[in-house]
Amino acid sequence: MLCVQLLHASSFRDTLMNVQGSNRKIAMKLSQDLITQLIAHARSAINPGLSPVSKYPVGAAVLTGDGSIVIGCNIETPSGRLACCAERVALFSALAKGKKKIIALALATPDGQTPCGTCRQVLLDMCGSIPILIAKNGSYETHELGDLLPNAYQRN
Repeated sequence: MLCVQLLHASSFRDTLMNVQGSNRKIAMKLSQDLITQLIAHARSAINPGLSPVSKYPVGAAVLTGDGSIVIGCNIETPSGRLACCAERVALFSALAKGKKKIIALALATPDGQTPCGTCRQVLLDMCGSIPILIAKNGSYETHELGDLLPNAYQRN
């Protein structure tokens, strides 16, 4: 069992979020327990990460439509340019397992950074404007993906 104590538990709250479904929006309530689990999984994914160039370990976890959580870590090659961010590793791992509906993503970094532009576009293309939970100093921030990538490319 994975157990992580978050330092500012009082900052957790139930949040009603609009989640992009297949051609329709669904409202999903993410409970405190689910948010805590998702962030804990993202934090646990940092350890297997391979970041020899950037020395910036990142862990991510996606919540799928069936309630399962799939993790990913950043993977870099020694050349530095041929890498895959934790967000895309988690997303692609979920898709490879047949999990086509992504409800939310949690991200754990050393300093609370948001996803890079490439990850934002890939996530938006594949998931719609899902909630992004950014673990930060024992607490978290919530962003809608669409807000992180205004005027995103969208194929008509």
